[in-house]
Amino acid sequence: MSNLLYRTRLFRFATLLLGVMEFSAPAAAHSDIAIIRQELMDSVGGDYVAARDIALSLPASELSQLLLVLEAAEHVSQDRVLASILRFRLDHSAIAAEFDAHLQEAIANPDMRHQSGEPRYFLRWWPTEQADLDPLAFEAILKLPLPNDAGGARLRTSFISRVDHPDSANINMWLYAVKSKGLGYASQLAHVAKDDPAGQTRITPILVQLHKDGRMQGQTTAAGVLYTLASFGTQLQLDSLLEIKAFEQLHLAAEGLSPWSDENCRQELIDARISLRQAERELLAAEREAEPQTAINAINATIQQCEQQVDNTTRRFEAKQLWDNLEEVIEKLESQLNPPGSP
Repeated sequence: MSNLLYRTRLFRFATLLLGVMEFSAPAAAHSDIAIIRQELMDSVGGDYVAARDIALSLPASELSQLLLVLEAAEHVSQDRVLASILRFRLDHSAIAAEFDAHLQEAIANPDMRHQSGEPRYFLRWWPTEQADLDPLAFEAILKLPLPNDAGGARLRTSFISRVDHPDSANINMWLYAVKSKGLGYASQLAHVAKDDPAGQTRITPILVQLHKDGRMQGQTTAAGVLYTLASFGTQLQLDSLLEIKAFEQLHLAAEGLSPWSDENCRQELIDARISLRQAERELLAAEREAEPQTAINAINATIQQCEQQVDNTTRRFEAKQLWDNLEEVIEKLESQLNPPGSP
Protein backbone atom coordinates (compact mmCIF):
# COMPACT_ATOMS: atom_id res chain seq x y z
CA MET A 1 0.00 0.00 0.00
CA SER A 2 1.39 3.41 -0.94
CA ASN A 3 1.94 5.92 1.84
CA LEU A 4 -0.53 8.35 0.23
CA LEU A 5 -3.22 5.68 -0.02
CA TYR A 6 -2.60 4.63 3.56
CA ARG A 7 -2.81 8.21 4.86
CA THR A 8 -6.05 8.69 2.93
CA ARG A 9 -7.55 5.60 4.51
CA LEU A 10 -6.21 6.60 7.92
CA PHE A 11 -7.83 10.02 7.61
CA ARG A 12 -11.07 8.38 6.52
CA PHE A 13 -11.38 6.04 9.45
CA ALA A 14 -10.18 8.73 11.89
CA THR A 15 -13.03 10.91 10.59
CA LEU A 16 -15.42 8.03 11.05
CA LEU A 17 -14.25 7.64 14.64
CA LEU A 18 -15.00 11.27 15.35
CA GLY A 19 -18.49 10.67 14.04
CA VAL A 20 -18.89 7.64 16.26
CA MET A 21 -17.75 9.55 19.33
CA GLU A 22 -20.16 12.37 18.54
CA PHE A 23 -23.26 10.36 17.64
CA SER A 24 -22.57 7.01 19.38
CA ALA A 25 -24.12 4.98 16.56
CA PRO A 26 -23.63 1.25 17.37
CA ALA A 27 -23.65 0.11 13.75
CA ALA A 28 -21.12 2.73 12.75
CA ALA A 29 -18.92 1.84 15.72
CA HIS A 30 -18.93 -1.82 14.72
CA SER A 31 -17.94 -0.89 11.16
CA ASP A 32 -15.16 1.41 12.34
CA ILE A 33 -13.75 -1.27 14.63
CA ALA A 34 -13.49 -3.60 11.65
CA ILE A 35 -11.66 -0.88 9.70
CA ILE A 36 -9.23 -0.23 12.55
CA ARG A 37 -8.55 -3.94 12.99
CA GLN A 38 -7.72 -4.25 9.29
CA GLU A 39 -5.42 -1.25 9.40
CA LEU A 40 -3.57 -2.74 12.38
CA MET A 41 -3.27 -6.07 10.58
CA ASP A 42 -2.06 -4.64 7.26
CA SER A 43 0.37 -1.99 8.46
CA VAL A 44 3.97 -2.03 9.64
CA GLY A 45 6.45 0.67 10.63
CA GLY A 46 5.23 4.23 10.95
CA ASP A 47 1.85 3.38 9.44
CA TYR A 48 1.33 0.76 12.14
CA VAL A 49 2.24 3.23 14.89
CA ALA A 50 -0.33 5.71 13.53
CA ALA A 51 -3.05 3.03 13.41
CA ARG A 52 -2.11 1.76 16.88
CA ASP A 53 -2.28 5.22 18.42
CA ILE A 54 -5.71 5.84 16.86
CA ALA A 55 -6.90 2.49 18.28
CA LEU A 56 -5.64 3.42 21.75
CA SER A 57 -7.41 6.81 21.53
CA LEU A 58 -10.81 5.17 21.05
CA PRO A 59 -13.45 5.70 23.74
CA ALA A 60 -13.28 2.95 26.35
CA SER A 61 -16.35 1.12 25.04
CA GLU A 62 -15.06 0.96 21.45
CA LEU A 63 -11.56 -0.03 22.56
CA SER A 64 -13.06 -2.83 24.65
CA GLN A 65 -15.00 -4.01 21.60
CA LEU A 66 -11.84 -3.97 19.48
CA LEU A 67 -9.95 -6.01 22.08
CA LEU A 68 -12.79 -8.53 22.26
CA VAL A 69 -12.69 -8.92 18.47
CA LEU A 70 -8.93 -9.42 18.48
CA GLU A 71 -9.00 -11.87 21.38
CA ALA A 72 -11.75 -13.94 19.77
CA ALA A 73 -9.40 -14.97 16.95
CA GLU A 74 -7.55 -18.28 16.85
CA HIS A 75 -4.66 -18.59 19.27
CA VAL A 76 -1.87 -18.47 16.67
CA SER A 77 -2.80 -15.24 14.92
CA GLN A 78 -1.77 -11.65 14.51
CA ASP A 79 -5.03 -10.62 16.20
CA ARG A 80 -3.90 -12.20 19.48
CA VAL A 81 -0.47 -10.57 19.25
CA LEU A 82 -2.07 -7.17 18.63
CA ALA A 83 -4.45 -7.68 21.54
CA SER A 84 -1.52 -8.40 23.85
CA ILE A 85 0.30 -5.27 22.67
CA LEU A 86 -2.73 -3.01 23.00
CA ARG A 87 -3.59 -4.34 26.46
CA PHE A 88 -0.03 -3.74 27.65
CA ARG A 89 0.00 -0.20 26.31
CA LEU A 90 -3.39 0.41 27.88
CA ASP A 91 -2.49 -1.02 31.30
CA HIS A 92 1.11 0.27 31.41
CA SER A 93 0.93 3.48 29.41
CA ALA A 94 3.76 5.19 31.31
CA ILE A 95 6.16 2.28 30.77
CA ALA A 96 5.15 2.06 27.10
CA ALA A 97 5.79 5.78 26.62
CA GLU A 98 9.19 5.43 28.29
CA PHE A 99 10.01 2.49 26.02
CA ASP A 100 9.08 4.54 22.93
CA ALA A 101 11.27 7.42 24.12
CA HIS A 102 14.30 5.23 24.87
CA LEU A 103 13.93 3.39 21.54
CA GLN A 104 13.83 6.67 19.61
CA GLU A 105 16.85 7.91 21.53
CA ALA A 106 18.77 4.74 20.67
CA ILE A 107 17.92 5.15 17.00
CA ALA A 108 18.75 8.86 16.96
CA ASN A 109 22.15 8.32 18.61
CA PRO A 110 23.80 5.26 17.06
CA ASP A 111 27.23 4.05 18.08
CA MET A 112 29.52 4.59 15.07
CA ARG A 113 32.69 3.15 16.61
CA HIS A 114 32.34 -0.34 15.15
CA GLN A 115 35.16 -1.25 12.76
CA SER A 116 32.70 -1.92 9.93
CA GLY A 117 31.62 1.72 10.03
CA GLU A 118 27.98 0.64 10.28
CA PRO A 119 25.74 2.27 12.90
CA ARG A 120 24.92 0.16 15.95
CA TYR A 121 21.79 0.87 17.97
CA PHE A 122 21.68 -0.14 21.63
CA LEU A 123 18.58 -0.07 23.81
CA ARG A 124 19.91 -0.51 27.33
CA TRP A 125 16.61 0.39 29.04
CA TRP A 126 14.58 -2.73 29.83
CA PRO A 127 13.08 -2.63 33.37
CA THR A 128 11.71 -6.15 33.67
CA GLU A 129 11.25 -5.58 37.39
CA GLN A 130 8.43 -3.11 36.60
CA ALA A 131 6.30 -5.27 34.29
CA ASP A 132 6.31 -8.20 31.88
CA LEU A 133 7.70 -6.40 28.81
CA ASP A 134 7.27 -9.30 26.39
CA PRO A 135 4.45 -7.60 24.40
CA LEU A 136 6.79 -4.66 23.69
CA ALA A 137 9.51 -7.06 22.52
CA PHE A 138 7.11 -8.76 20.12
CA GLU A 139 5.92 -5.39 18.87
CA ALA A 140 9.53 -4.47 18.06
CA ILE A 141 10.16 -7.82 16.35
CA LEU A 142 7.00 -7.80 14.24
CA LYS A 143 5.75 -4.25 13.76
CA LEU A 144 7.73 -1.21 14.90
CA PRO A 145 9.67 1.08 12.53
CA LEU A 146 13.40 0.47 12.94
CA PRO A 147 16.31 1.65 10.75
CA ASN A 148 16.46 -0.07 7.38
CA ASP A 149 20.10 -1.07 7.63
CA ALA A 150 22.24 -3.82 9.12
CA GLY A 151 22.25 -2.09 12.50
CA GLY A 152 18.46 -1.88 12.46
CA ALA A 153 18.23 -5.58 11.67
CA ARG A 154 20.51 -6.34 14.63
CA LEU A 155 18.40 -4.12 16.86
CA ARG A 156 15.24 -5.96 15.81
CA THR A 157 16.74 -9.40 16.44
CA SER A 158 18.12 -8.20 19.79
CA PHE A 159 14.56 -8.21 21.09
CA ILE A 160 14.40 -11.98 20.59
CA SER A 161 16.60 -12.58 23.64
CA ARG A 162 14.40 -10.25 25.71
CA VAL A 163 11.41 -12.62 25.38
CA ASP A 164 11.86 -15.50 27.79
CA HIS A 165 8.66 -15.97 29.78
CA PRO A 166 7.55 -19.59 29.32
CA ASP A 167 3.80 -19.17 29.17
CA SER A 168 1.10 -20.10 26.69
CA ALA A 169 0.70 -16.54 25.41
CA ASN A 170 4.36 -16.36 24.42
CA ILE A 171 4.23 -19.81 22.84
CA ASN A 172 1.38 -18.59 20.64
CA MET A 173 3.19 -15.36 19.79
CA TRP A 174 6.35 -17.25 18.83
CA LEU A 175 4.27 -19.57 16.67
CA TYR A 176 2.85 -16.51 14.95
CA ALA A 177 6.38 -15.15 14.47
CA VAL A 178 7.33 -18.43 12.78
CA LYS A 179 4.21 -18.23 10.65
CA SER A 180 4.72 -14.61 9.59
CA LYS A 181 8.48 -14.04 9.74
CA GLY A 182 9.91 -17.43 8.82
CA LEU A 183 11.07 -20.80 10.11
CA GLY A 184 14.20 -19.32 11.64
CA TYR A 185 12.17 -18.08 14.62
CA ALA A 186 11.18 -21.63 15.62
CA SER A 187 14.34 -22.16 17.69
CA GLN A 188 12.95 -19.81 20.36
CA LEU A 189 10.19 -22.31 21.14
CA ALA A 190 12.74 -24.82 22.41
CA HIS A 191 13.43 -22.43 25.30
CA VAL A 192 9.94 -21.04 25.88
CA ALA A 193 8.26 -24.48 25.99
CA LYS A 194 11.09 -26.48 27.56
CA ASP A 195 9.23 -26.98 30.88
CA ASP A 196 5.74 -27.27 29.43
CA PRO A 197 5.02 -30.86 28.26
CA ALA A 198 1.40 -30.01 27.44
CA GLY A 199 2.55 -27.02 25.40
CA GLN A 200 5.09 -29.17 23.59
CA THR A 201 2.38 -31.66 22.68
CA ARG A 202 0.10 -28.88 21.46
CA ILE A 203 2.61 -27.09 19.30
CA THR A 204 4.28 -30.14 17.74
CA PRO A 205 1.70 -30.66 14.94
CA ILE A 206 1.54 -26.88 14.42
CA LEU A 207 5.32 -26.75 13.91
CA VAL A 208 5.16 -29.64 11.48
CA GLN A 209 2.54 -27.82 9.40
CA LEU A 210 4.42 -24.53 9.58
CA HIS A 211 7.54 -26.35 8.37
CA LYS A 212 5.67 -27.79 5.40
CA ASP A 213 4.05 -24.44 4.56
CA GLY A 214 7.35 -22.58 4.84
CA ARG A 215 9.22 -25.06 2.69
CA MET A 216 6.52 -24.97 0.02
CA GLN A 217 6.96 -21.17 0.01
CA GLY A 218 10.68 -21.57 -0.66
CA GLN A 219 12.13 -21.09 2.82
CA THR A 220 15.41 -22.91 3.43
CA THR A 221 16.21 -22.05 7.07
CA ALA A 222 14.44 -25.00 8.70
CA ALA A 223 16.94 -26.13 11.34
CA GLY A 224 15.07 -24.29 14.11
CA VAL A 225 11.99 -26.45 13.66
CA LEU A 226 14.03 -29.66 13.59
CA TYR A 227 16.11 -28.93 16.69
CA THR A 228 13.11 -27.59 18.63
CA LEU A 229 11.12 -30.75 17.98
CA ALA A 230 14.10 -32.94 18.87
CA SER A 231 14.65 -30.99 22.11
CA PHE A 232 11.18 -31.95 23.36
CA GLY A 233 12.39 -35.53 23.26
CA THR A 234 9.32 -37.77 23.12
CA GLN A 235 7.99 -40.36 20.69
CA LEU A 236 5.49 -37.78 19.42
CA GLN A 237 8.32 -35.54 18.23
CA LEU A 238 10.20 -38.49 16.70
CA ASP A 239 7.10 -39.44 14.74
CA SER A 240 6.77 -35.80 13.66
CA LEU A 241 10.38 -35.65 12.50
CA LEU A 242 9.86 -38.84 10.50
CA GLU A 243 6.78 -37.21 8.97
CA ILE A 244 8.89 -34.20 8.01
CA LYS A 245 11.51 -36.51 6.52
CA ALA A 246 8.91 -38.24 4.35
CA PHE A 247 7.60 -34.83 3.26
CA GLU A 248 11.10 -33.56 2.46
CA GLN A 249 11.94 -36.64 0.41
CA LEU A 250 8.95 -35.99 -1.84
CA HIS A 251 9.37 -32.21 -1.85
CA LEU A 252 13.09 -32.26 -2.68
CA ALA A 253 12.67 -34.92 -5.33
CA ALA A 254 9.95 -32.81 -6.97
CA GLU A 255 12.49 -29.98 -7.16
CA GLY A 256 15.02 -32.23 -8.82
CA LEU A 257 17.17 -32.55 -5.70
CA SER A 258 18.51 -35.73 -4.06
CA PRO A 259 20.60 -34.66 -1.06
CA TRP A 260 20.61 -38.19 0.37
CA SER A 261 23.06 -39.16 -2.39
CA ASP A 262 24.64 -35.81 -3.26
CA GLU A 263 28.10 -36.11 -1.70
CA ASN A 264 29.93 -33.60 -3.92
CA CYS A 265 27.73 -30.51 -3.67
CA ARG A 266 29.93 -28.70 -1.14
CA GLN A 267 33.09 -29.00 -3.21
CA GLU A 268 31.21 -28.17 -6.40
CA LEU A 269 29.87 -25.01 -4.75
CA ILE A 270 33.40 -24.00 -3.75
CA ASP A 271 34.61 -24.64 -7.30
CA ALA A 272 31.71 -22.68 -8.80
CA ARG A 273 32.45 -19.66 -6.62
CA ILE A 274 36.13 -19.79 -7.54
CA SER A 275 35.23 -19.91 -11.24
CA LEU A 276 32.90 -16.93 -10.82
CA ARG A 277 35.56 -14.85 -9.08
CA GLN A 278 38.08 -15.76 -11.79
CA ALA A 279 35.67 -14.71 -14.55
CA GLU A 280 34.95 -11.42 -12.76
CA ARG A 281 38.70 -10.72 -12.53
CA GLU A 282 39.07 -11.49 -16.25
CA LEU A 283 36.30 -9.01 -17.03
CA LEU A 284 38.00 -6.26 -15.03
CA ALA A 285 41.27 -6.96 -16.82
CA ALA A 286 39.59 -6.96 -20.23
CA GLU A 287 37.89 -3.63 -19.55
CA ARG A 288 41.12 -2.15 -18.21
CA GLU A 289 43.00 -3.24 -21.33
CA ALA A 290 40.18 -2.02 -23.60
CA GLU A 291 39.86 -5.40 -25.29
CA PRO A 292 37.38 -5.82 -28.18
CA GLN A 293 33.70 -5.87 -27.27
CA THR A 294 33.39 -9.42 -28.56
CA ALA A 295 35.90 -10.59 -25.96
CA ILE A 296 34.09 -8.68 -23.20
CA ASN A 297 30.76 -10.17 -24.31
CA ALA A 298 32.25 -13.65 -24.16
CA ILE A 299 33.49 -13.07 -20.62
CA ASN A 300 30.09 -11.72 -19.60
CA ALA A 301 28.49 -14.87 -20.97
CA THR A 302 30.92 -16.93 -18.90
CA ILE A 303 30.03 -14.90 -15.80
CA GLN A 304 26.33 -15.59 -16.37
CA GLN A 305 27.05 -19.31 -16.68
CA CYS A 306 29.12 -19.24 -13.48
CA GLU A 307 26.39 -17.36 -11.61
CA GLN A 308 23.87 -19.95 -12.70
CA GLN A 309 26.19 -22.71 -11.55
CA VAL A 310 26.60 -21.02 -8.17
CA ASP A 311 22.82 -20.74 -7.82
CA ASN A 312 22.31 -24.39 -8.74
CA THR A 313 24.98 -25.74 -6.43
CA THR A 314 23.80 -23.45 -3.61
CA ARG A 315 20.35 -25.02 -3.85
CA ARG A 316 21.91 -28.47 -3.72
CA PHE A 317 24.11 -27.53 -0.77
CA GLU A 318 21.20 -26.03 1.20
CA ALA A 319 19.15 -29.16 0.55
CA LYS A 320 22.07 -31.31 1.67
CA GLN A 321 22.43 -29.31 4.90
CA LEU A 322 18.72 -29.64 5.65
CA TRP A 323 18.71 -33.38 4.94
CA ASP A 324 21.83 -33.98 7.04
CA ASN A 325 20.36 -31.96 9.93
CA LEU A 326 17.15 -33.94 9.69
CA GLU A 327 18.93 -37.29 9.75
CA GLU A 328 21.13 -36.13 12.63
CA VAL A 329 18.27 -35.08 14.92
CA ILE A 330 16.29 -38.22 14.10
CA GLU A 331 19.26 -40.45 14.87
CA LYS A 332 19.96 -38.69 18.17
CA LEU A 333 16.33 -38.80 19.27
CA GLU A 334 16.03 -42.47 18.32
CA SER A 335 19.13 -43.22 20.40
CA GLN A 336 17.73 -41.20 23.30
CA LEU A 337 14.38 -43.00 23.24
CA ASN A 338 15.84 -46.44 22.50
CA PRO A 339 19.37 -46.53 23.94
CA PRO A 340 21.67 -49.38 22.89
CA GLY A 341 21.04 -52.49 24.98
CA SER A 342 17.48 -51.51 25.89
CA PRO A 343 14.82 -54.23 25.44
